[in-house]
Amino acid sequence: MNDQTRELLRRALTVIPEATQTLSKGPSQFVQGPSPVFIERGRGSRVYDSEGTEYIDWPMALGPVLLGHCDPRVNQAIRDQLELGITFTLPSPLETSVAEQLVATVPSAEMVRFAKSGSEAVAGAIRLARAVTGRDLILTSGYHGWHDAFASHTGRSAGVPSVTAALSIEFTETEVLKTLLDDRGAAAVIIEPATGRAPAPGYLEEVARLTREAGALLIFDEIITGFRWAPGGAQEYYGVAPDITVVGKALGNGMPISAICGSATIMEHFSEIFVSGTHGGECLSLAAAGAVLRAVNETDVIEKIWATGRRVGDGIGKLIAGHDLDSHFECAGEPPRVVVTVIGGDLAVRSLLQQELAKARILFNGSLFPTPAHSKTDVDQTLDAFDKAFRAVARGIASGDPASLVEGELIAPAFRQA
Repeated sequence: MNDQTRELLRRALTVIPEATQTLSKGPSQFVQGPSPVFIERGRGSRVYDSEGTEYIDWPMALGPVLLGHCDPRVNQAIRDQLELGITFTLPSPLETSVAEQLVATVPSAEMVRFAKSGSEAVAGAIRLARAVTGRDLILTSGYHGWHDAFASHTGRSAGVPSVTAALSIEFTETEVLKTLLDDRGAAAVIIEPATGRAPAPGYLEEVARLTREAGALLIFDEIITGFRWAPGGAQEYYGVAPDITVVGKALGNGMPISAICGSATIMEHFSEIFVSGTHGGECLSLAAAGAVLRAVNETDVIEKIWATGRRVGDGIGKLIAGHDLDSHFECAGEPPRVVVTVIGGDLAVRSLLQQELAKARILFNGSLFPTPAHSKTDVDQTLDAFDKAFRAVARGIASGDPASLVEGELIAPAFRQA
């Protein structure tokens, strides 16, 4: 970190809490010194920090960048719309055309309501489910954003009223879900169809069956899986349809857009509830979404994502075994999102791995989101960097003090213990 970056960080900490708008992008999530702090620009699979250093980007802004940074198709769509206007007093025709694209792409979608973030879309979907069922309780599994129904289950639950927190309950096993549905009933069950690993065979089908037998609605949070696992997301890939779907992240290739999708019977209840925002029909993001949906449906985007993800995931898995680190790391997830987990959550081990990758100019935070822009050279360089990084981690573990090799403060957990 040079003096200019250090000064910029000081300024950021002065005017922005934790120097970031997103917990997972903040300086506490990267080993300061060896790691970049600010990204100024990106193109394809590469990003460049405020000091001009180039990195291969695998987090891809935490998943939104589906096609690669500055994808020319998306950029041109934005430029074309910019000449026409950004947002208007009445709905734009783009709202209809992009909604039609979503209906044609997402298997369970008949109608669409746009929003700007995943958290906003999930909050709207939960309100919709409560309106449809006349019930209040929400049963959750997975990560669903910053709104009250999820934040109440984290170590950052300050500000969530206890009466609100009582209206959502987490579950991890179908047996627990069945008991909760039998004993308490629910408006909705909301899950990520795939998280850090593939769902167990039959799991999604069982959740859907239990939910519908209890008269609740099933919500798939496809903020991450949407347009990555298949054009129609995880529901298309696994063949299980929810009642309500929320999508976002990849939908705009970095532009802020999300959507709530569902059957006409369910979605018509939006006429009875208050989910309305000035920027829901903002046209630059809609134009980007239209370009993304065309790319996903008309080109080999998905095939490239799977092929690259499989290669990098298989390669990392072999390196973990080759360095005899199976008891310390797991390479899980699926090719569209490869997840490297530190078993036991040792922050010193995680910090050392991330530090060594940053020194090799690989940007890494645990998840690798392959894109069509990631080349064979990118994968080769990445695997070479992981090989060297695992070697350093193995030395640190063998010494009994991996933290002694970390050249800055250890990474802090984004969520404190609840």
